[in-house]
Amino acid sequence: MRSSRPCPMIISTMESLIMIRLRPLATIGSLCLAVLAWHIYATSFGHALVFPTPLKVFTALLKLLWTLETYRIIAYTLGRLILAAFMAALFGYLLGLLAGRYAWVEGLFRPWVTGLRTLPVVSIIVILLVLLPVRNQVVYVITFLMLFPLIYEAARQSVLQMPVDLKDVLALEPNTWWFRMVHIDIPLSLPTVKTTALQSVGLGFKVLITAEFISRATPSVGHILFTGTEMIDYTPVFAWTLLIIMIVAGLEVLVQRLKAS
Repeated sequence: MRSSRPCPMIISTMESLIMIRLRPLATIGSLCLAVLAWHIYATSFGHALVFPTPLKVFTALLKLLWTLETYRIIAYTLGRLILAAFMAALFGYLLGLLAGRYAWVEGLFRPWVTGLRTLPVVSIIVILLVLLPVRNQVVYVITFLMLFPLIYEAARQSVLQMPVDLKDVLALEPNTWWFRMVHIDIPLSLPTVKTTALQSVGLGFKVLITAEFISRATPSVGHILFTGTEMIDYTPVFAWTLLIIMIVAGLEVLVQRLKAS
């Protein structure tokens, strides 16, 4: 007599489908709880300028979305990000390939890359404010310096992790360093470096806004945040923060699609 119990594979599949369906509901529920806690704390705080309620912040956010100046400021900030990220990817990729191929190049850049990866971002920004004559230059340089080590290390590791069989074949062939870089190193390392570069976009955006805030570069998102804190009116600060979260989330979705393609 056959058992009437359902197949374990069918049960596992049904459980997976249920979990997938519940995931968006769990996310929405978590956000609702956060907004509720925000509202309770804001009303008990009793100072709307310093800690505004969610309704007041969302109203300010809608006004931002309907203002043309908002998109002009975002365009300036994203333009700085694109330029700095492009330069960091270009130099980090080429120098990382050379460092993976030649030990003396790796030794030359090791202290600088290690220093950039360990020093606090704020310390570097303060030093650059002293060294650079124009404040707007700081945001480009700091974003470049924060993204460069990531791309550099990804390119270097991709060369070092080349299959041993391929290294043996290359050792027997009298090819120039340029031929090896163009026809071997770049094709093999490009997928890894591409993934690293795309994943660093969100980090670069947050570092850029931090640099804009400290250096007070104009026009910029960071300068808007600085102005709000200086005027002790945190409603626009909260509204812009929500807008920044939306931008970063949009960038993450774009990055995932580019990685999938």
